Amino acid sequence: MIELKDKKGRTFAYRVIDNPCQALSDREKQLLVDQLTPVTARGFLRREITQELRDDVKNHVIDCHRLGIAECGDGEVAAFCARSIRCVEPEGVIYHLEGIIVEDKSQGLGRAILHKELQDTKADILAFHTQSIRMIRLGQALSEMDVLLAIKLAMAINSRNPQGDIDIDRYGGKSLYGDVDAFSIDAIGDIDWRRGDAKIFAGRIRK
Repeated sequence: MIELKDKKGRTFAYRVIDNPCQALSDREKQLLVDQLTPVTARGFLRREITQELRDDVKNHVIDCHRLGIAECGDGEVAAFCARSIRCVEPEGVIYHLEGIIVEDKSQGLGRAILHKELQDTKADILAFHTQSIRMIRLGQALSEMDVLLAIKLAMAINSRNPQGDIDIDRYGGKSLYGDVDAFSIDAIGDIDWRRGDAKIFAGRIRK
């Protein structure tokens, strides 16, 4: 376990679970989903915790290759990050960020987590799907955004219906975010995010 800091200099304990599906017991998996679902709901501006959301959290955090969790001193989760590593020749090692959630009061922690993760994994490329301009900025802070690379790697990171650097209808005909009015100020302008489209991001990591 290591310590990471947010923009305000507050310290968080960061722990990593490799291959949660194999490393955790069924009870531990359930407790983890119970712990991370409310954080996810707040991150995606969801007013209600539905079974669909719980299943989505389970799929992301249990089936990933590596799960990182940042906690306050009292054990409260401030952020978490799920990723998988994919190798695509000749491009190299892809850090596929499958999900990252950071509580609003802990801004800057997401960048600290991702920076640490990219260092630890020695990946060549950062890639993910998003509807949020904040995520694009986070990606750009740590890598050189490359649209042609995103198009090339679209299927390698499980895009469902890629057209250029956009994954059409990735989220089933609706926004990933519950409160679309509140989210609209952070939405990517050149995708139909209200109908579930997502931007495909890829960039070579700055060493």
